[in-house]
Amino acid sequence: MAHVLTGRTPLGFETDDLARRLTALQDPATGLIPDGDLSDRGLDNPARYELERRPFDGSASYHILSVGYALKLLGRTFDHPIRIVHGLSTRDLVADLESRDWGAHAWASGAAVDAIGTACAVNIRDFGHLFDDEGFGPLYALLGWLTARSNETTGMWGARQKDTGWLQPVNGFYRLTRGTYAQFGLSLPHPEASIETVLTHAADPSLESGDGYTACNILDIIHPLWLAARQSSRRREEGEEWARAQLDRALTNWNDGEGFAFAPHSDGADSVPGLQGTEMWLTIVWLLADYLGVSDGLGYRPAGVHNPDPLVRIGAVDRS
Repeated sequence: MAHVLTGRTPLGFETDDLARRLTALQDPATGLIPDGDLSDRGLDNPARYELERRPFDGSASYHILSVGYALKLLGRTFDHPIRIVHGLSTRDLVADLESRDWGAHAWASGAAVDAIGTACAVNIRDFGHLFDDEGFGPLYALLGWLTARSNETTGMWGARQKDTGWLQPVNGFYRLTRGTYAQFGLSLPHPEASIETVLTHAADPSLESGDGYTACNILDIIHPLWLAARQSSRRREEGEEWARAQLDRALTNWNDGEGFAFAPHSDGADSVPGLQGTEMWLTIVWLLADYLGVSDGLGYRPAGVHNPDPLVRIGAVDRS
């Protein structure tokens, strides 16, 4: 957020010291940044056991995104490649993807794909020369599975649920496509079907409630619409009508000197303005405005995890 709004390292921090503190968190053996103490390298260490049991679930997977992009904004990189992702065989990767509950837990499944895709992007961009012919790791297998498993009717990787409707599939779609198709500058498999499903979900009345109107839920709608609009104008007028209404509503929730709350109309801590809410809603406002063709008037462009530009373009990678 400091980078987006001021172009500088956050007040109170020095670039080199902040980068050193972030890179020191990385586990050299796996390349991940786990929660817990890994000073004991034995497999009986609970933190290491959890890391190696399913490394792309939980908080360690999100650190790939948050710390990796923070370092990029600081002009730095991880000290070590994310080795654990390049240790994934095609068989193991596909088995992991097939074993996930893409119905009830499509968001968590999509989040894991986001972490794997981002780890591949980091390794390709910063450490590709270390891997020789394996420089792309499991990326081709991941993209192949995703393309084959995308539902041609809905454009999703999950199914509508009785109690929550399209919430899980759409939210999972955002995380999955952010870390793969968007991050590598690739086209979606079924953009028009995706637009249909996302707009159906956008009309769900539960999203208007205090608990439903959150930064996550609105981001997870506008980013897919924004991304798919690069390939298709399907139902564009309806999408723009929704986007205008959301932009008007979001701007009324700004608090001078405080920013945005994550869930401005809910009860509890999420209704209080903070860093997370402000960063996410600034991204949402930009995406809504860009979808409507007026983002130039904002005077900023998202960066970090929510950077709208690809981190790596596969076709531009030097394979010599």
